[in-house]
Amino acid sequence: MRIGSGVAAWMVAATLAGAPVDLHAQDPAPGPRVEARVRQVAGSTIYVDLGTDHGLAVGDTLDVSRRGADTVVGRLTVAVASPVRSVLSFAGAAFSVTRGEVLAFGLLRAPSVEPPPVDEPAEAPEPAAGRSRAGASQAGAEPVEGGSDDPSPPGAASAAPVRAPRVPAVPASGRWSLEMAVNRSSSEVGTEVDPVEISRTFATPALRLDLRAPGAVGGFDLRLSTRTTYRYGTDPGFDPTWSPRVYEASLERRFEGAPVHLVLGRFHSPGESFSGYWDGASLRLGGKGFGVGAIAGLQPDRWNQLPTADLPKASVFMDFDRNGEGVRWLGDVSAHVAWPSDGAPTHTWFGFGQRVSTDRLRLRQEVQVDRDPFEGGLHLSLLTARASFAASPAFDVRAGVSRRETYLVWALDGDDLFSSRRDRADVGVSIRGGGRYWSTDVGLNRDVAGNVTRSVTSSFSAPRVAGSVGFLASASWWDGDTGHALSMAPSLSWRWGSARLRTGYRFYSSDVLGRARTTHSPDVSIDVPFSGGVRATLRMRGRWGDAVRSEFVQFNLSRVF
Repeated sequence: MRIGSGVAAWMVAATLAGAPVDLHAQDPAPGPRVEARVRQVAGSTIYVDLGTDHGLAVGDTLDVSRRGADTVVGRLTVAVASPVRSVLSFAGAAFSVTRGEVLAFGLLRAPSVEPPPVDEPAEAPEPAAGRSRAGASQAGAEPVEGGSDDPSPPGAASAAPVRAPRVPAVPASGRWSLEMAVNRSSSEVGTEVDPVEISRTFATPALRLDLRAPGAVGGFDLRLSTRTTYRYGTDPGFDPTWSPRVYEASLERRFEGAPVHLVLGRFHSPGESFSGYWDGASLRLGGKGFGVGAIAGLQPDRWNQLPTADLPKASVFMDFDRNGEGVRWLGDVSAHVAWPSDGAPTHTWFGFGQRVSTDRLRLRQEVQVDRDPFEGGLHLSLLTARASFAASPAFDVRAGVSRRETYLVWALDGDDLFSSRRDRADVGVSIRGGGRYWSTDVGLNRDVAGNVTRSVTSSFSAPRVAGSVGFLASASWWDGDTGHALSMAPSLSWRWGSARLRTGYRFYSSDVLGRARTTHSPDVSIDVPFSGGVRATLRMRGRWGDAVRSEFVQFNLSRVF
């Protein structure tokens, strides 16, 4: 269901941050490790299945090694953290990371916080009240075609990483970034006999701030994530030209002496997986093993994240987290109601999600049913089931099925209340060894008319093929009733002092609805860390081919504090 604010994909790809620590790729791995799977890689931004429930906080630095290896390949900084998922960026020299790969994370450190003396025992972090949301993600986001959508690998859910304890007064931490993107393109539209050329130029300078300030307001932790963009465009341009967006602005507190977790402001639902983003308040009662709670407030505008009173809503939920001998079971059950304005019917829906994990096996399932206000009764709008199995430290297999029929919140009487049904099934395999990683997923998609689309995605990474040179390649192919498409993207990366250089090429060919297109896209980027936590990144990309040509330049200056 499309409840919640969408975040532009290019913004995610442009988020680059990290403390400039000079690293060697083969340092010994320090201390205990906890493993987690890489959910997605977007530029220099990495999404993993670890979060505040596992002890992470914005600004922490993580030592990273490959699964089953005993050497550090680099470090990552926590840019954004939710209970079970985090957004990371490189701290120092970048290294090869592939979507679906399992990484081992070591000692977590918060910059600007000195560890206690060696003769003073470190205290284990208190477990966060609440639970790990089953498959929590930004509302409206769809799984990547052909990709692995399974949760973190064996051991990640039940093991908590060891981290240096924080002093009582923890300073604010976070990251700011100033970015500039310019894109110029020309393309031909219309018929092949009588094409019309359209030229466009877009420029989008932007300022982003992510901030976490523990105990900043009356004992509440302040969390802020915002981005302001000036958007210039020719034909047709942008309206409005200024785009301020607030993705999170919340006050959060877990009270001492009472099992109470309170969140105020703008936040993603902290207790269940089916209501998305809120402007309001969330109250949860209970400890880590079991809790009940309620959320009340407003749905932020889904197009620009501005506050709006168009969609008041409320939720109640129950969550649980059970640990047995080698087995962990966690989940949530929730009920929701929203009252759209402008005559749209009241929307009522229910959700149930659960995750089961053992040392090798991971299972995840989500079900959402919506009440049909026109026809009556309940309608299954979401059903997902995923499983992954680690046959050995070097070999993983996975599979999943899903059915989606999104509820259309603003549908009026006589309109189609649910979107067209989409069914999907996929299987995948990952193999690791000798510092190299290979992953392939095969998927089948079927729409309500019975049309089937087949897709295959594959990636391969070798961090070191010759000296400090690394190689990464990915490819995808899909075929259906309307046509087919093929994409291949090899790249090389190497280090020059503390800087990282990367050059790549993308080939794309498609024949959809009888119109063939082929494009070529070379790109080059350089990432340079400076003292004081400052990092600069420059990326340039060109594209040319059938009826299209474009040039893209992006510059990012960021600082972790």
